[in-house]
Amino acid sequence: MEVSGELRSYPANGFPKGQKITHPEVKNKSGVPVNIDRFLYLGYGPITGAGILKNEGKGAFCPGQSFTLVLTGQQDTMNALKDTIRCFQQFGSIGGRNRNGWGCFSVTGDQIQKTDFSALFQQLGSDWIKCFNRDYPHRLGRNGSQLLLWGSRQSHADWQGVMNELAEIYLQVRLEHHFIGGGPHASPQDRHTLGYPSGKNHVVKNWGNQGRHGSALRLIVRKEADGHRGYILHLPHLFSKEMWRSDAGGKERQIQIWQQVHNSLDKLCQRQEIKGERS
Repeated sequence: MEVSGELRSYPANGFPKGQKITHPEVKNKSGVPVNIDRFLYLGYGPITGAGILKNEGKGAFCPGQSFTLVLTGQQDTMNALKDTIRCFQQFGSIGGRNRNGWGCFSVTGDQIQKTDFSALFQQLGSDWIKCFNRDYPHRLGRNGSQLLLWGSRQSHADWQGVMNELAEIYLQVRLEHHFIGGGPHASPQDRHTLGYPSGKNHVVKNWGNQGRHGSALRLIVRKEADGHRGYILHLPHLFSKEMWRSDAGGKERQIQIWQQVHNSLDKLCQRQEIKGERS
C-alpha cells in the first residue's frame, strides 16, 4: 500500500461552525433545553464543546483536495479487495466519528469499477432480518426491492449543508426512542440499540461506561452531479450476546426496534430501491 500527496488540514480555530439545533435532552442549570452546534452533535470528541477541533491538524482535511492510493498484491488478493473498494466508494469513510458522516472520500481511478447502489445491494445484499444471525456487519440489508439506505430529500452546495441536515435527521430518529427513568438501567432500553454508551446518565448495569457497541447506522456525505447529498445506511446485525443478554428481549426485540427506526427514516428521508424492481 502506497499513499502519495500532501493534504492540508483545518487549523483548530478555523474549523467551520454548524447551525444551531435545540436538543430537548440537553438542558442548562435552569432545566431549559439549549441550542447546540450540529457539527458538535455529530462530532463530539474530536470536536470540543467550544466547537473547535480537539487536535489541530489531525485528520480534519479541508475539502477539494486529493491524494493517490496504490495497492499492489497477488491477483487473488486484489480480486478479493474489489468488492471492498466498491463498498468504500459508495459508503466508506475514515477517521474519528466516521459513522456520523465525517471522513467521507470520493474514490476515482481507472481501476475503479463504476457501480451504483442497486448493483451492490443485488450482489452483496440479503433479507435484512436474516442478517441478525451474526453480531457484526456482514451483508447489505434489503427488504424486497427496498434498500436499508435512505437519501436526504435535498442536495446542498457543500458538505456543511449535508451535515447540518443529517444532524437534524439523526437527532429526530434518536428522540423517537425515549429513555424511561434515569440510569443505571437494569436492562437495555430501546435507544441503546442505536449504539452504546448513550451518555453518562443512561448506563446499563453491568455494562457501565466500559462496554461499547457502535451504531449500526452510517451517515454518509456524497458529492453527486447535482451537488452534495446525505445518505443513511443501516448495516443490520445482532447486538453482541455479551451485552444484550437473553433477558433483554432477544433478537425479536432488536428487529422490532430497528423496524421503528426504518419507519422514522421513511418519513424523514427518501428510501432507495433496486432500480427496475418494485416490492
